[in-house]
Amino acid sequence: MNKWFVKICFGFLFVLAGCASSRVVSFYFEDEGQIHFKTFSFYKRDVAALNPTQVRMDSLIESTISEGLISKGYKLDYPSDAYVSFQITTGNTSSSQVSNPYYYRRTYYPYYPNDVSVTNYKEGIFLIEIYNQKDKLIWQGSKTFKERSSKDIKLLLLQDAAEIIGSFKFRS
Repeated sequence: MNKWFVKICFGFLFVLAGCASSRVVSFYFEDEGQIHFKTFSFYKRDVAALNPTQVRMDSLIESTISEGLISKGYKLDYPSDAYVSFQITTGNTSSSQVSNPYYYRRTYYPYYPNDVSVTNYKEGIFLIEIYNQKDKLIWQGSKTFKERSSKDIKLLLLQDAAEIIGSFKFRS
């Protein structure tokens, strides 16, 4: 039942984040005051199927998340009190706009050609989760993104990782 709950929450986050402007959605599965951990580490990821660029990007994202948690007073250590997981889900999307320059005074002239412009881009969701030692989800943060240029994706994902982990409230 716990796995179904997580899947439903992930779906809810995806829909909620897709309907709103790109902002961080963050919530706790436990009371914020009940979250007590001092050390964290990352779940081991299967990098065998990744190309070298993806492996490097994973490493940069882990470093960004680590820096964010270390700045909040947590320590990266193995074994740890909490485990961090991140996931990036993307899909190709396009939007089109049709205009007819021969539309005049509410009259459409179909025998003139339409101008069609198509924009292709990737959109997706970046999800970061923190689990306790018993594999129970204690916090989840996500943000949607749109990427129109492959040059921007690296910077975009690193900024999103910093912003998402920045929304995690640290212990007092």
